[in-house]
Amino acid sequence: MNEFSTDGGEQLKIAIDGDILANIFTGADVTNAGANAGRISGNVNLGTAAAPLTLTKANIVDTIVEAGQVLDENNIPEDRYIVLPAAMITRIKTSELKDASVSGDGQSMLRNGRVGRLDRFTIYQSNNTAVDAGVHDIIFGHKCATTFAAQLTKMETMKNPDDFGDLVRSLMVYGYEVLKGTALGHMVAQAG
Repeated sequence: MNEFSTDGGEQLKIAIDGDILANIFTGADVTNAGANAGRISGNVNLGTAAAPLTLTKANIVDTIVEAGQVLDENNIPEDRYIVLPAAMITRIKTSELKDASVSGDGQSMLRNGRVGRLDRFTIYQSNNTAVDAGVHDIIFGHKCATTFAAQLTKMETMKNPDDFGDLVRSLMVYGYEVLKGTALGHMVAQAG
């Protein structure tokens, strides 16, 4: 029963993560997205659906730093995050940061597998970013940008109609909202 409950919880997490990452980027402020991002400078290219960025090991670090500039121009605090798909995490791990002496860490990310932080961003990996033909909608920002609430509203056990034992089912409701669009950014990119 514990294994099924754990698996059910993981499936809920994946479904919610996918829903949020597929939709929340639409709440990003217009100055935090597109080919002319940056409230003050307007000189940061975060990609568009028609012209997505191609992130390689040569440019991914610079691109993340430029995403930081976009948030800096909106005076967003430094405890930031970015959510990247696995292929882009690989680009970071094979960039110049693979040399521990460049990042100042005691151990290379190739040895410990952790990407960690880059330019005030905590880097998260998710296979649930919205993707269309290899082009991902990537979100970045600060936790003050969004809110999320979830609750299990109903839980019941019932007899398994196909086997011995009982089944457990529950109803979970959740919601999310962008509260501060200037603290949320949207990048459109593909792995190169």
